[in-house]
Order: sequence, then C-alpha cells, then structure tokens
Amino acid sequence: MRVPRPVPVPWIQSMLPTTARLSRQEQANLFLLVKSLFRLRQTLIDTLPTIDILIIINKMSIFRPESSGAAQLRPRSRNDEEKLERRNSILDAARKTILSKGYEKTTMDDIARAAKLSRGLLYVYFKDKDDIQMGLAVKAGEALYQRMKAAVDVAHSGIDALKGIGEAYYQFYRQDHEHFQCLCMRMGMINPSLDRNTDSCTLREMMAEEDKIMGLMSSCVERGLQDGTINPDKVDNPLQTAMFMRGSLHGVIMLQDTTGSSLFDRTELDREELILYAMRFALEELRA
Repeated sequence: MRVPRPVPVPWIQSMLPTTARLSRQEQANLFLLVKSLFRLRQTLIDTLPTIDILIIINKMSIFRPESSGAAQLRPRSRNDEEKLERRNSILDAARKTILSKGYEKTTMDDIARAAKLSRGLLYVYFKDKDDIQMGLAVKAGEALYQRMKAAVDVAHSGIDALKGIGEAYYQFYRQDHEHFQCLCMRMGMINPSLDRNTDSCTLREMMAEEDKIMGLMSSCVERGLQDGTINPDKVDNPLQTAMFMRGSLHGVIMLQDTTGSSLFDRTELDREELILYAMRFALEELRA
C-alpha cells in the first residue's frame, strides 16, 4: 500500500526539519492528527469561542521537544492582536447599534451587518447578545477606571482622592456618555441567577473591572483613615463606604438626567449644582 506524502501547511513549516527524522508513515500520521485537531477546533469554537486550539496542541506530549524532538508550537502574537482588534471593532459597532435601536430590538444580524462580517464569524467572538453587552460593560468599566485612577494618582490625601473619584465619575457621565450608558444598561440587566451559573470569559472580565473600580475606591477610604482625613467613627467597612459613595452619586446623576425627574424642567433646580452639592455633602460627612 502506497503511503501518501504529507502536505505541509504554513504554520508547521518550522517542524519540517525535525519531522524529517520520522518515517514516511509517522509523518503521514502526524499530518492526519493535525488535520483532526483543526476539525475539532471548528467543532469547539461555537461553544468555546475563546479557546485557541494551538495552546492545546502546545501542551500535548507529541509536540514537546523532550518527547518527540519536534518544535514547540506557540500562538502567534500577531494573530492575537488581530483577534483583539476584530473583537474591539465588533464591540464598537454593537455599541452604536444598541444605543441607536435599543438592546431588545437589536439582533445579532444587526450587529454583524454593522461590524461588516458574517453572522457565523460574530459567534466566533461572542456566544450571544448578552455576551456582547457584557463586553461593552467591560470596555466602559475600564474607561471609568482609568479616569478614576488618574484622579487618585494626583490626590494628596484620602478625602481628596474620594473627591477626585467623584469628579471623575461625573465627567465620565458628561464626556463619555456612550460608555456611561453601556455601564448603566448592564447595571439594569444583571440577572443574579444567570451570573452565578454562567461560566463566561466575558462575565469574568466584567466582574474583574467591577472589582478594580470598587477596590480603588475602597483603598481611598482606607488611605483617608490612615492619613487622618476621614473620620473613623463614620466608617464601619471601607468597601461599604465606597459602595455608598458610588451609589449615592450615581443615583443623583441618574435623577438629574434628561430621562430622570421632570422637576428640573418645571423649577429653577439646577442639575449640575445638585451633583456638586451631593458630592460636598457626602465628603463633609466623612471628613475628620
């Protein structure tokens, strides 16, 4: 029986010098194994879109230098960058589409058309619309965190850091309103039972951003307790205080928004002055 000569594929070219030491039959078997792995990758990719099968291959003993002498495969950084760029372009298209049409009316087809790619390729990057929305919340959370971190870095005390965070949050609302809307949308959509039972890479990223923001705010409260600018009698738990500060400011911002109370349109109540008053009131309550 004639053994077919293995046909090289580009990403295993570097393996050819070492595979040359294998017999014709062993080379053919190796090539068939690689083809089978790629078929497996296509099967898995719908349910596990973040998996890169090359990483799995990299861990298999057949490709380890100590077991076969073959060159070890590594994911290409260029491919990773291209994937990240494509993922971000999908999120940008999704954000504009969802904010324009509304979350409920937006379909995966709408997002695919806006991103100028096929519906099938869209599912390679995100498993459903909720996964995309969580991705938008991740980007929004990172944008907010960077603003807060910049304010904290130049603050001279814990109480000043909290003031800077409050001002950064308000400017985030005013200057980066699309990201602010995405964050608010996610806050109103979280399903506790879904979040507990769903194992999603995007969900974990979203929770990590939330932890970063609240960790930063909590550290400012702790800093104020240490430098004496925050009254310890007013703080039972730094994280609790940080959550109250964020929640109270967010509530006032939403109340004065054009979608909030109509009282601002019927009276002389000033929207911005209310926000500044709320920040002053909260800070003075904590100040030592």
